[in-house]
Amino acid sequence: MVNLLSCLLLIVLLSLHCFVTCFAANTKNITTDQSALLAFKSLITSDPYDMLANNWSTSSSVCSWLVSLVMSDTEESIV
Repeated sequence: MVNLLSCLLLIVLLSLHCFVTCFAANTKNITTDQSALLAFKSLITSDPYDMLANNWSTSSSVCSWLVSLVMSDTEESIV
């Protein structure tokens, strides 16, 4: 009985450890969003209206950045 209880306790503790470790590794925040958007901005080769030059920077909050307008041959949408 003691061995069974010890095994169950070990399984529960290992499962809890794995869950906490995985959850902590996948936690995202506004900083990761800002970093991803700035990395995306660095790949943009054409900004004819110069919208990203002043709006997407580390000096302003990512929440205040202007949205981008995506245009294709057949449709136009706001992202």
